[in-house]
Amino acid sequence: MKTPEQRWQTLVNAARCDRGDGSALPEAPLGFATRVVAQAQARTRAESWDSLLQGRLWRALAGAGALAVLSAIVNYPVIAQHIDQEVLAGEDPVVALVEDWP
Repeated sequence: MKTPEQRWQTLVNAARCDRGDGSALPEAPLGFATRVVAQAQARTRAESWDSLLQGRLWRALAGAGALAVLSAIVNYPVIAQHIDQEVLAGEDPVVALVEDWP
């Protein structure tokens, strides 16, 4: 079995050779293609997990925003019932609202 240094030297020598005669270059080590494909698939899985998580976070944010808007719409009549026009004309409507709250 070749050491990593010997493999490197083989590849460097192959790169330096001008093989205009069409002779074959040294082959890739056994299992090289399998390792490359496995690394590419591992990256794809990690990226898909990140995108899946991001998608869920955006959906959760949209759901929270919709819930906040729905809550404001549902509770508006109750709040509007306790605030009359005189309170809105006054200086501090929050104090008047809290004082009148049942």
